[in-house]
This record gives sequence, C-alpha cells and structure tokens, in this order.
Amino acid sequence: NDVQAIAVKTLGVLLTIVQEEQVMQIADSLADQVLDASKNELRDVYAIGLRTLIKTIPSTLGDVTSSRLVGRLLEGVRSTSEEIVLSCLDILTDLLARFGATSLSVARQHEPILQICLQQLSNNAAPVIRKRAGNTLGCLSVVLSDALLVSMVQRLLTQIDLADGLGKAGRRKAKEQKQASGITGEAGDTRALIRTMCIVSGAVGHRLQQEQIDRILPIFFRFTDPEDAITGDDEFDDDDDDDGMDEGFDPDDEAAIALANELRESCFMGFESFVLRCPTQVQPHLQSIIEASLAYMSYDPNYSYGVDDDEADGDGDEEFEDDEEEDEFEDDDEDDDDDDDESWKVRRSAIRALSAIVSSQRNNPSPLWTEEHKVRKGKSSIMAQALVDRFKEREENCRV
Repeated sequence: NDVQAIAVKTLGVLLTIVQEEQVMQIADSLADQVLDASKNELRDVYAIGLRTLIKTIPSTLGDVTSSRLVGRLLEGVRSTSEEIVLSCLDILTDLLARFGATSLSVARQHEPILQICLQQLSNNAAPVIRKRAGNTLGCLSVVLSDALLVSMVQRLLTQIDLADGLGKAGRRKAKEQKQASGITGEAGDTRALIRTMCIVSGAVGHRLQQEQIDRILPIFFRFTDPEDAITGDDEFDDDDDDDGMDEGFDPDDEAAIALANELRESCFMGFESFVLRCPTQVQPHLQSIIEASLAYMSYDPNYSYGVDDDEADGDGDEEFEDDEEEDEFEDDDEDDDDDDDESWKVRRSAIRALSAIVSSQRNNPSPLWTEEHKVRKGKSSIMAQALVDRFKEREENCRV
C-alpha cells in the first residue's frame, strides 16, 4: 500500500546518512523478516527494503554488508518455501550486480552460489524459481572467474544436450548428436536451461571459447529448423503431412505450441547475442543462423496473407474478388480475437537476429543484396529482398 511504499522510499534516504552500525542492524532485521516463514503477507515489502539497502548504501560498506547477507541468502535459497526462495534469489541477484566483482565476501561464495542455482535449474522446482535462478546465474556469470565460467557453461550444455529438438528434423539432429557424444539421461526443463544459456551468452558471450560456441549453436539449431517455420499460405498434401508429422506432438496442444515458440524465441535471442558479441567465433555458423532467421521471420501458422490467392485470382471477376476480400477481413477479425497466438514473438526475435547480422556486416554490405540463402521447401532468398517483402507484416511489433 501507499504507507509501505513511502516507508521504503524513506529507508532509501535514511541508509545514505546513518552510520555503519545502523546499516548492519537494518540489514540484519530485514533479512530476519525475509527468512521468517510466518511473514508471508509482508515478505515482499521486506524484500524490497533489503534490495533498496543493497542499491543505495555507499560502496565503502559493500563488503561488510555482503558478508552479513550472502550466507543468509544462500540459506534462504535452500528453503522449502517457494516465496522465501524467490525473494532470496531476487536479492542475491541485486547483490551480485552491485558488489559481485568488488566484494571479497561475495567472491568467496561464487562457487556455492553457482552450485545452488544450477541445482534449482535441474531439480523439480517451480518454473518461476528456475527462471529466477537463471537470472541470478546471468548476473553471476559477469563476475565469475574463467574456470568457474567454463564449469557453468559445461554443466548447462550437458543438461541441454539431453533435450530433444522441435519438429521431425530437430529430433533427428538431437538423436544424431546424442549418439555421437554418447550422452544419456533425462533432460531437465529445456526452456529454463536454454533461456539461462541465452542470458549467459548475452552477458559474457565474448568470454566464451570457440569450442563452447561450436557446441552451443548446433543445440539451438535443433529448435529452429527452417522446415518447421510454417505459414498460413503453405499448401500441404497428405504425403507432406505424413512426412512432416512430429511423432508425439499434438498440433492442437496449446501448451506444447506455446513452449515450442518460447524455446524458439530464446534461441533467436541467443543468435542475436552471439552475432553482436562474438562475430568472429560465430562465423562458421553464420550461414545456418541466416537460413533459420529468414525462415522464422515469416513463421505465422495461423494467418494467410493470401499470396497465392492474389496471384491465382488476378484475372477473376470483380464480384468474386470482393467476396474474397470480405472473407479475408472476416478471417482477420477472427485472428485478432485469438490472443493465444504468440508466434509473433518468434518472428520478432528472428528479425532481431537478422538485424544483428546486418549490423555486423555494415563494413561490407554487398552480400546482403547479392547472396542467396536456402530458406525452406527448396526455396532461396536474398536477405535484403526478404526484409523488404516483410513490410506486409500484420503485427506492429514485428514490422521491419
């Protein structure tokens, strides 16, 4: 409420003028309240107060404050209470962002923090906890030593390696890669693992080794196979349906579709990050990134732009064309009412990946206008022309 909000603002001002002893007392008191299992109703307020303390205290108090908090926050992350775990992960993320690189007390706890966050990703924790743990790992990766960073990436990749791909081609690639590496076991939450890997690559992609990038990107390609980037204008016959059917995947399962789209969006975010932050290391994979991005830039399975109809009906009578336009507008209304269609997020992330590629080639842009790239169904496209063709995009957030 308003009183609590004002109290937190007042605390932020107070912490800049009181002595060190009072700061420690406030930190201990707030930490006690956050970790108290009986304080469910006000825990969010106490957590905001503690995060305010971390963000506003003078930097000279960073080490001593961190030494008082980091151990208690790790204790909270190990708690069986979901609310306590979430609050402690948020506070720990702020602590790493502010004092992770300068506080010796925090530096000594880098490995325990890494271990417990990886455990939260791989166990049966709630999705929201895995997401927060991924955010914490992203902040931690910035301040980790090279040895611990390599360990983090290797453990994440080992878990992701166990995941199947999306679509028939993606599953085939996953099977081939597993057999080649001899990896066995059950995958964890693929969405959380890939999202975390994307956060880490976005934060410290320039510190990753070529060997690691060569392992990460083929995994991402499992989830972004161009042949699965269907559009509403595609025409399928019975044979195509049988060949493209993904065994075990129900095309009417909205939860499965949403998960697939979120995975694809995360992968394209990873592509964008790698292209911008380590263009040299990503060069061997650039062609595959371009092909996937061009295909998913048009990924819109629930909407037809009437491309084929416009070409076929160009010589028809005016009345028939009017009827076609009415039907199209009616379809548009139905599509506008479908709030569950989030394929636009995949298109947006694919376009951002292409934008990163364009930026990386600004010193030699001629290939953007001359080189053809295989997209899907045996078709090829020039990147610049493909971007121009997407001016018809129906979703404002995805318009080139």
